[in-house]
Amino acid sequence: MSVNSYRVELGPVAEDDAERAFRWFLEVNSLHAVEWYDGLVEIIESLSRNPERCARAPDDKRRRRGIRQLLYVRGGTTFRILFVAKKQEKLVHVLRIRHGVRRRLRWKDLFIDEGT
Repeated sequence: MSVNSYRVELGPVAEDDAERAFRWFLEVNSLHAVEWYDGLVEIIESLSRNPERCARAPDDKRRRRGIRQLLYVRGGTTFRILFVAKKQEKLVHVLRIRHGVRRRLRWKDLFIDEGT
């Protein structure tokens, strides 16, 4: 781990989101589900390098928590990875992983995770 890298952790809700998305992908396109999941893990791990490169998430209307999003596009499908970068702690906490066509999350849906 380099000096400038962040530790990346998935909250329990984000882990559940990833699992549900993988199961959905297995049903829709089982031949590429593992490849899709490996790509998801890789892009989440990329947050260890400069997470501030990602735009603010539109879900964080109040902009109090600094929620950002990273888009994962593969095979014509987009998923939004919602996270908070804690600069002083050098920590990226992934809150949610959502299919791109789903409605934006309500304020209360973003903070059901204790780690935020």
